[in-house]
Amino acid sequence: IQALMPNMPYDALKDLQPVAQVATGGTFLIVTPDLPVSNLKEFVALIKANPGKYDYGSWGIGSGGHLQMEWLKMHSGLQMNHVPYKSTTPMVTDLQSGVIRIAFADTGTTLPLIKAGRLKAIAISGTKRAVGLPELPTMREQGFPFDVDAWYAFFAPANTPMPIVNRLNAEIGKVLADPANLPRFTSINLVPASPYLTPAQFGDSVRNDIELWSKVIKAANIKPTL
Repeated sequence: IQALMPNMPYDALKDLQPVAQVATGGTFLIVTPDLPVSNLKEFVALIKANPGKYDYGSWGIGSGGHLQMEWLKMHSGLQMNHVPYKSTTPMVTDLQSGVIRIAFADTGTTLPLIKAGRLKAIAISGTKRAVGLPELPTMREQGFPFDVDAWYAFFAPANTPMPIVNRLNAEIGKVLADPANLPRFTSINLVPASPYLTPAQFGDSVRNDIELWSKVIKAANIKPTL
């Protein structure tokens, strides 16, 4: 988004037409098994009692994991140090070895490690619990009103005629409504977008997300390294 990379050659709001939100999901807040917390309130209490002591990882500056933790820091008054990685794989490797002890991480890569007891999940971002870990409460359920989902979607050029946009939205909706396709989503801890949004409704959601993340980026003074 422009707040993070003002020199991008396009504007997501002006140059793209939202067509359909396909799937949504959350991100696990993960800690090492030895960290003495079992839920988000205990985590916040621990970090607040030890300002600046703990590092957290993300899969890059401006990534979802980075922005989500900065939101939590701002919301709860936490002081933590950010360690950006080039991808999820080295971050999760360092989590397992204790180089870092905290991170937001994707639900697909880390779920087997959580179930094996090699990592510990204490919350999930977004509006829904993970299909593969339904006992883990969301951040909101634990008293922290974070209601932004990660999502996958279709967009078209901004000048695409609306009859075409609406037809695409309707056809995509039919595919998502087919129960035969549900296992493909649940296998990667995603769910089909529900409620299914019209192009206008999805556009409003995109604008709300950009507004939220722009505020976080500016407040935390996040700048890209490129």
